[in-house]
Amino acid sequence: MWIGTDGGGIWYWDRRSNQYTRYTKETSALSSNFVTNITKDHEDNLWIATWFGGVNRLAKGARSFRQYRCYNPALARYENNIWFIREDRNNGCGQALPTMVACTCTTARPTSLNSLMPRSPTCRT
Repeated sequence: MWIGTDGGGIWYWDRRSNQYTRYTKETSALSSNFVTNITKDHEDNLWIATWFGGVNRLAKGARSFRQYRCYNPALARYENNIWFIREDRNNGCGQALPTMVACTCTTARPTSLNSLMPRSPTCRT
């Protein structure tokens, strides 16, 4: 079970052994300790939305996070404050929601997120 915190990073609780593992910006590649949303996709990759750090992905079986930035072309700037991320019906990243704008992305290529909607922000590595 994954547990996101407001300033303390992300925790993994192994229910079988009752052991906890903590991941923070200081001890791992997590981009921010302020976790706003955690989503698991159809391939069991973990997607983490953060405040101050954009989007992170922990690939199934991996031990470190990969960071993604969300670019908003309407405002011509990167968004680092993401509230929510979900998988869409096409098994893509779906939406990463910055403060007021939807960032629609896909995981079609495993190394980057691609925009599905031309006017919405695009997520980039």
